[in-house]
Amino acid sequence: MCALTPHSRAEQESVYGDLSGLDGLDPARRFWARLTQGRTGMLRKTGCRFDAGNAAHTSMPTRLAGYLERMYAVAERLADSGVGAKRGGR
Repeated sequence: MCALTPHSRAEQESVYGDLSGLDGLDPARRFWARLTQGRTGMLRKTGCRFDAGNAAHTSMPTRLAGYLERMYAVAERLADSGVGAKRGGR
């Protein structure tokens, strides 16, 4: 779902607002968009993050791909754990 969330000013603007009526994965998608599309990587409204020309060290597509790649490693670690799990096993 994160990989399919468009990076755009319109998308970034749309993710703010009341989350109480949402179900499924949409609250998580909006959380993702707030963190990755805001200028400071915070949940509050800060404006749209963008990279301008050669001044950027990393392009937005490359940056977003890096975020997604790291999420897979975290998901694998979480899948191997559980509430009250001891280190090295379930």
